[in-house]
Amino acid sequence: TEFAVAVEGFLARQAAVRERDRLRTLFDITNVLVSKLATDELFSAISDQLSKVIRHDHAVLTLRNEETGVLDVYALHSPDSQLSEAVKGPFDPVGMPAAEVLATGKPVVARDIDIDRYPNPNFRRFVALGLKSICSVPLITRDRTIGTLALSRMTDEVWSSEDVEFLLQVASQIAIAVENSLVYRALSEMKERLSTEK
Repeated sequence: TEFAVAVEGFLARQAAVRERDRLRTLFDITNVLVSKLATDELFSAISDQLSKVIRHDHAVLTLRNEETGVLDVYALHSPDSQLSEAVKGPFDPVGMPAAEVLATGKPVVARDIDIDRYPNPNFRRFVALGLKSICSVPLITRDRTIGTLALSRMTDEVWSSEDVEFLLQVASQIAIAVENSLVYRALSEMKERLSTEK
């Protein structure tokens, strides 16, 4: 029984350390979000912070275009230029994990073996490039889902419920920052239009 108590104590300490690291990372991400960096720098910094607690190979932030329904790639962090190229342009989310995330407002974990579940050619292309799994979570503002945050792995490592839960927390922080930047951009464009009309 002493051994069981020692193991329990060790596991509890490990869980406490993981929780502390996640809280610190969340705090660091919040600091990054208010730092007024350019979008790509901002997302690269967020991805770096995230990798301290959730191992991933690529991260992508998409925003839904309200008029067309397609997803615009708002930011991307990937060391693989081939994958970056494959993800670049706006894409139709139908037949992708992102479509499920947008429809339900809930996270989706997809694996390379889910190729029949996700018939979109982009999903097949990602799998062909070595993608093993993806965890996609919604970016939710006050009343709507504006896009997705997706992390992907080139390994068979499983996404834990802790990983998914933490990503949801991060996504809610990012959603607020993204919405603020979109509002700011819209106001700047309006101001610009008004000054040219005068």
